[in-house]
Amino acid sequence: MPLKPAVLISYKFPDSLEEAKGLCVAGGYQPVRVILMRQLRHGRFGVGEGKADEAKQAAADLRVDTVIVDDKLSVQESYNLSKHCGCEILDREKLVLEIFKARATTQEAILQIKVAELTYELPRVRDYVRFVRMGEQPGMFGFGSYEVEKYYRNIKGRLDATRRKLAVLDKRREVFRSERARNHLSIASLSGYTSAGKTTLFNRLVDENQPVLGKMFSTLTTTTRRLEIGDVPVLLSDTVGFISRLPHYMIEAFKSTLDELTYADLVLLVVDVSDPEDRFRVKYQTCLDTLADLNVSQHKTVVVMNKVDLVGIEEARRRAAELEPWAQAVVFVSAKTGEGIKELLSVVKKGIQEAAELELILPTEKASSVFEKAKFFGSVVRVEKTAEEGGKVRLVILGPEWALHELAPGAVRSSDAGE
Repeated sequence: MPLKPAVLISYKFPDSLEEAKGLCVAGGYQPVRVILMRQLRHGRFGVGEGKADEAKQAAADLRVDTVIVDDKLSVQESYNLSKHCGCEILDREKLVLEIFKARATTQEAILQIKVAELTYELPRVRDYVRFVRMGEQPGMFGFGSYEVEKYYRNIKGRLDATRRKLAVLDKRREVFRSERARNHLSIASLSGYTSAGKTTLFNRLVDENQPVLGKMFSTLTTTTRRLEIGDVPVLLSDTVGFISRLPHYMIEAFKSTLDELTYADLVLLVVDVSDPEDRFRVKYQTCLDTLADLNVSQHKTVVVMNKVDLVGIEEARRRAAELEPWAQAVVFVSAKTGEGIKELLSVVKKGIQEAAELELILPTEKASSVFEKAKFFGSVVRVEKTAEEGGKVRLVILGPEWALHELAPGAVRSSDAGE
């Protein structure tokens, strides 16, 4: 399908510009004119008046119907710029939503994107209707305040209903997680910036043929397959990619999918080592920030430097050495050529086999909540009441060391108790 021409207003910084162009192409637009600014946040258009005039002229000269602004615009800014240029305005958030919508294929992804869309639209409804009515536009926006309120309540009702449907699917995920824990099936999840090569690596590791589009957000739904590493079975998951300046409500909408990282025994953070150095650092930091938001422990994270075939192993090692020593290990691979895959499998096998045992003596009321948390990452091998006063409970939990450490920081493992 041919790309639709558009005028792009973006930042002067090369990394921001390249990402903005990538988002445009992923959304089905070809930037035929690029207008660069140092800052976008000023003026009644959200951009400088001179740049707004430049966009208007470019849209008229090139006969394009869309101007894309690489930042978030308020309703008033978007309305003013649309009226000024005489064409459709897409801000960064709206463009990302269009990409998500076009790529969604499963029921869960469709519902997640619907939540994000309605969350984006909800605060804009009243303001947008008010601005259009000020311009005395006929048609659907000519209705009175009662109709506006009804439209607002309709969106809110749809949002609540969609969230309830997602909650049902989330409950189903909890059941699956509990089953995996009972069957002692370890989970390794691939994460990382969009287009880092996660799906290509997933396909190579599990001999799968998931589509690799070469565009941003080719994966929106978690795909899980069984991986055999020698005699050790592992469930490997491919998850949605991260991106900088992604608003909180979009992360929230995909929370049930991203929660796979929280409950995984091991997280493989895939990084594109072939990116220009500045861009490489920005993407890496964005990934760390997102994982921190999701409460993913650094103790269970392995950094996978992908695409070493494009830069060479020495350059990849140099870049890795300059990064903050955040994860438990760093592995260098090429998902395309297979270089480093054996080492990666060895690291994964070691990471999931390092189980530990923890003994806790807790008040009865606290023991139940710890029991619920523990069953998602390991197994509670013994529960018994103690002879102490106050009705305390002894729990013996088997699971990954990182998880036991977070469950009870500083607690003594039973295997160390005699020392």
